[in-house]
Amino acid sequence: MPESTTRIFPCAFWGCSSLKEAVLPNSVRWLGDCVFMDCVGLERVKLPDSINIIQSQFFNGCSSLKTIEIPKSVTKVESAAFFGCSELQRINLPPHLELIEVSAFSWCSALSRIIFTGPPPIIEGSVFRGAPENIKALVPFAQMESYLHEESFEDRFNFEGYDPPKILNFGFVNDAAFFIEHSPGETNYQVVASDDMVFGNWITVEEYSVSKIGSIERIEFPFSASRKFFRIEVK
Repeated sequence: MPESTTRIFPCAFWGCSSLKEAVLPNSVRWLGDCVFMDCVGLERVKLPDSINIIQSQFFNGCSSLKTIEIPKSVTKVESAAFFGCSELQRINLPPHLELIEVSAFSWCSALSRIIFTGPPPIIEGSVFRGAPENIKALVPFAQMESYLHEESFEDRFNFEGYDPPKILNFGFVNDAAFFIEHSPGETNYQVVASDDMVFGNWITVEEYSVSKIGSIERIEFPFSASRKFFRIEVK
């Protein structure tokens, strides 16, 4: 899709059963509803970082879609957006999400894990109808109490708390080294890497400790060039 694209109209790819992958450029500012409806072969999608809403029935019937990274800019997931995505296993929800409308994730029968990264959004009725019971829901420890007392949540979540990692830097390398400049205290750093920035599964490849207070230090992380994408997290 051209980088100059700014709008994708409703039902643009409706029923394109042979479409397997879609990358929407960050130039896109507006998406219509039903854009990928009934794209039964669609497995992977990269959504633009510029959108605020996942429109109604956007992925309705995308029965091969297994995972989705919802952009951090999104504040609302509209009705039936992921209805019938029967292979969808994992969802990462953005930190400023405010509302998930009715039936947004209904009949996502393989759904096993949801990661919430901010305060609890409002969840309308039947959002997870047809999804498994006791879905693992990872929520920030700081927000756990709010999630446990949020009445709009259905009684199908198994809540677990986590401490969100502080990402210091993120980069792409063509050679065998990744560099980061920082002002450290006594801190452990974890290097997480993937072959594929958009769709890859991140794995820990190395841990590094530094104790140097009050000055900027340049650290070199030597790696095999087989992995191209790296980020640094504070443990």
